[in-house]
Amino acid sequence: MSITGLFDADGVTPNPNGSILNLAARPGVNPGDYSLYGVDNNANFYQISLNGVATLVSSGFTPAGFSAGFAYDPFNDNFVFGDDTGGNYSITTAGAVTTNANFTYAGGGTPSVFGMGIDPSFGTVFVIDAETDTLSTTFDPLFPSNSELTQVGSLGIDVTSFGGLVVDWDGNLFASLSVDGLTSSLYSIDTLTGAATPVGSFGGAGLVSIAVPEPSSILLGSLGTLALFRRRRA
Repeated sequence: MSITGLFDADGVTPNPNGSILNLAARPGVNPGDYSLYGVDNNANFYQISLNGVATLVSSGFTPAGFSAGFAYDPFNDNFVFGDDTGGNYSITTAGAVTTNANFTYAGGGTPSVFGMGIDPSFGTVFVIDAETDTLSTTFDPLFPSNSELTQVGSLGIDVTSFGGLVVDWDGNLFASLSVDGLTSSLYSIDTLTGAATPVGSFGGAGLVSIAVPEPSSILLGSLGTLALFRRRRA
């Protein structure tokens, strides 16, 4: 199966060789229902069906960074896109983009964001920085307008900006991380220390995004399905 319906940066010219680089799940009204949204390598924003059909929602988004984190914010019913230059953007389900204040660290400095997850129960935002190999967080009712991050701790591994981060419905943090930029493994992330613990590999595949639409009782199955779905498009 391949993703169809991707476009060049102009949002008009079909691009059969495009790829979705960021993926997030938005829950539906009924339990078990969800929609996938993603941003491609031309920064176009799509809704993506489970059978691989991408519907263009908007184009013309021009983030400054190269790699990015992308997460659904259930408290504002929109998506947050943070890039490796500290760029911080909100994207509505209709594709309208708002530029927010850049991500910064409480102690100074700019995070290189490549993984982001938002706790669907409490709104805590988690970010992985590929430059410092750390987990950071913020819990601010004004997020994403206020976007100051506090470092939690080291992952304990040297990662590349090639992966993704998600928070499941029980508040557990999982990430697809790569130490060589080619292959990826699934890790659980300690939300109190930042330590990454390996859970399993993806069979030699390299993943740049994962999404968790289901409760943690079937988390690993969901991660595997959506992660492989994403990799086949890369």
